[in-house]
Amino acid sequence: MRYLAIGVAVLAAGCVPLERPRETVRVDLREPWLDPDAPVLRVGPRVITRGEAYRRVVERFGGGQILSGIARDELLRMGAESMGIAVREEEVRRGAEERFDAWCGEFADAESMRRHLAGEGLTREEVRAAFEDEARREILTAKVVSASRVIDDKALRDYYRETYAQARVYVRHLAFPGGAEEKDALKRRADGVVRRLRGGEAWDSVARDVMEAAGDAPAALGGDRGWIGEQAELPEDLKSILFALGAGETGEPVWEEGFGYHVFSVAETAASEPYAQCREKMAGELAGEPPRPGEIRDVLAKLGEKFPVEVISAPPPGEAPAGAGVPERSSAR
Repeated sequence: MRYLAIGVAVLAAGCVPLERPRETVRVDLREPWLDPDAPVLRVGPRVITRGEAYRRVVERFGGGQILSGIARDELLRMGAESMGIAVREEEVRRGAEERFDAWCGEFADAESMRRHLAGEGLTREEVRAAFEDEARREILTAKVVSASRVIDDKALRDYYRETYAQARVYVRHLAFPGGAEEKDALKRRADGVVRRLRGGEAWDSVARDVMEAAGDAPAALGGDRGWIGEQAELPEDLKSILFALGAGETGEPVWEEGFGYHVFSVAETAASEPYAQCREKMAGELAGEPPRPGEIRDVLAKLGEKFPVEVISAPPPGEAPAGAGVPERSSAR
């Protein structure tokens, strides 16, 4: 979400809540040099032009940071082109819709969303466009990293030891944090969750209810914890609790001194499998894993060797770029 946060921040640019007309207002700062003196914002008697807005965005987010982001994106695009990788618009739309739907789900109703957008000076279309940019970038990154992975026998055997060589349980977890003085109240909440889950209510529905604050009751924490192997680096008493549960079962609330109550459910169980039997499956899983930060750094470093990056010219820190906030085009020194 980092890029979305930056994108929305650029759009909002630290403004106080804006009074906006009901129709969508598009503010395009991509080419401020075409009409740098055109007004885009009025604050009391002061008018902000396109060029001034552009200059303030660069000042706010740092020219070096912006150039680094551009270089990163360009390296990934060039790497994708050299590997014959493309991102389909259908993929982008699907990814953006998933993000947008999740974002909409953070609001109680349409009116609370409208108030939030009005307060930030944004429109639904601008938020959706930010999610599209984020989805396109993340999909491209995942494809380039996946294509760059070396999935040899060593990688497969390392992955096997962490996964299919062990019996595993797929764990879901809810936590009710609080101190000893709240222990009885927390226990009642945790017991209520256990009763609902054992009564057949869907995990997602129960989790959604308790992960939202209600009255004096704070929101619970937790979610899917994924597959956990019997050799996982966890306290032995916790592993005993998890591996004693069968598929679809929920354990009794567990008290952790200094934290609060935990409720664990096991959605699925899996026995260990022979290496040869799951080799092909593991290769597919390794190829499709989300890119890890270290992997992305390594891929960018290799792409940087293939496509060297050079900052040709940049204004000194704090110096306003020439011409209504637009840097002059410079040649290499």
